[in-house]
Formats: sequence, C-alpha cells, structure tokens
Amino acid sequence: MLAGVIFSFCVSPFQAVVQYPQVVIPVLLVWLVLFRFATIWAAPAAIVLSYSLIAVFMPVNLAKVTWFPHVSAVMPAFEWQAMIPLYLVTMASQNIPGIAIMKSFGFEVPFRPVLAGTGFATVIGAFFGGYAINLAAITAALNANEHAHANPARRWLASVWGGVAYVLLAIVAAPTVAFVLETPRVLILAASGLALLGTMGGALREITAMDDLRMPAVVAFLVGASGIAPWGIGAAFWALAAGVLVWQVQLLARPKTAS
Repeated sequence: MLAGVIFSFCVSPFQAVVQYPQVVIPVLLVWLVLFRFATIWAAPAAIVLSYSLIAVFMPVNLAKVTWFPHVSAVMPAFEWQAMIPLYLVTMASQNIPGIAIMKSFGFEVPFRPVLAGTGFATVIGAFFGGYAINLAAITAALNANEHAHANPARRWLASVWGGVAYVLLAIVAAPTVAFVLETPRVLILAASGLALLGTMGGALREITAMDDLRMPAVVAFLVGASGIAPWGIGAAFWALAAGVLVWQVQLLARPKTAS
C-alpha cells in the first residue's frame, strides 16, 4: 500500500526530466551527490534548488497577490451530505494509511488519543476556514523514514521542523499558493518524489520479503499505484482491501495441516 501511495511521486522526477530538463537535471545531480556524501541533506537541498530553478525559468507574476494573510472567523455549516463522505475519505485515504506507514517504520501510534486530538483541532480550525487535520500518509512517510534521522528516536525532529516550515509558509501563504498553482504539477511532485525514493525502496523490499504474502502485497501495490477512487474514497483504502481479500482467499485455498 505504501509503495502504491507514493508511486506517482517517485516516478515524477523521471517524467519531469524529459519535459523540463533545465530544472530537473541539476536537481537530480545535486540529490545524487548529496545522497552519497550527506544523505540527510539530499532531499532538502534538492527541493530548495528545484523551487529556485522553477522561479528562474518559470517566473510567477506576483504583482497582484496580497503578501500577508489575515485571520477571519467563518461560521461552519453542518451538512451530513458533506460530513459523511469527508469522514470516510479522511479515514480511508489519510488516517489508516498514516497509521500503517508509521507502523511499517516501527512506530506505534496511540490511535484513540491521536484521533481525538486531530478531531478536536479540526473542529477549532473549522471556525477559521481550516480543513480536516489528520495523519497525513505522505508526510508520515517523509518524516518517519531513515533519511529523516539515522536514529528512530530522533525522527520526531523532522515533524517539529516541518511544523515550523508550515508556520513560515502560512505567513506568505498567498504568494506560495500562487507559485504552486502556476508551476507544472509534475515538477511539484518531482520535488517530493526525490525525498520519497528511499521510502519506496524499503516498501518494495517488504513486498517481496515473504513468499506467502508476496501476491497480496503486489496486488495492494498495484491497486494503490492505480490511483482509483470509487465513491471518492482514495486508492490507499482499496489497496488495503484488495490485499487483504487476496490474502484471505489464499488462506482458504491452502490445505490444512493435520494436527
């Protein structure tokens, strides 16, 4: 599932190198050199360089953009027709994959208090136009892997500094959004994809680690990579469902050993 979720990100650098070589080739070279000699800085340096080159080769007109945001109270509307699908999508596409990804790196997330905390924060944020706060799957994969820190007990620092970066970006939210919206999508994905290549390697290793679970894992990967979203529920959920289904069918077909 993890490999399928991040698949589109990880192939983006190689798709983008054909379309935008002047941006992507220098970024790939810097990432490759730093990955060999200073692994922890490879992804941050590549992301900073990619956005810098995008700004040089694809300048964004920010003349009419308001630079600093202002806070406004918003009265949220409670509509069951919207709340139920959003709940299902948040649980299936973010919370469940987020828990699974953290577990794959050896971290046990206290599910109930975390859901209560994110739910309470979502309610407060709704009065200021905020969206659902959840256990983001891609962010978990970035912050929990070995490239965040060699020592698993120190990887929480990646999340803390990520929060600092979010606050700084919030101060200049309008020009940041304008920049992202005018940047080709494949370049935005490519910048993130380089940071996820290590995670992809680990996930693919796990797919083939156990003979009995290889086919369910491959099916989960392919469904996740397909990007399907029936009824608005993301591919991560269907990847888990398909993998578990194949696994259970295999168990039923396996001959029982005599006791």
